[in-house]
Amino acid sequence: MIGPVCPGPQRIKPNPKCADKPYDGKLAVISATTEEVVATVVPNNSGEFSVAVPAGRYYVKWATPRSDGRSFQSSPIQVNPNQITSVQLRFDTGMR
Repeated sequence: MIGPVCPGPQRIKPNPKCADKPYDGKLAVISATTEEVVATVVPNNSGEFSVAVPAGRYYVKWATPRSDGRSFQSSPIQVNPNQITSVQLRFDTGMR
């Protein structure tokens, strides 16, 4: 998710148009050991995605650089054998 998406002070009555938005683009799953891209994925309209990778340490980043120069890379994610790993990724736009 990306947010906040509207500038200005917090409103008493939040504007739904200013709610955090799902990332609209391809994400790359990178091996923390080799720094190679092991998978790419496009989140659905809700910002959710799944990808199968072997056990190991990974991070997720935007696969394509943005025109505004901003970038995103997650903290390391540990994937254990034979388990599902759930993470929540959030990019802070810096808008206030």
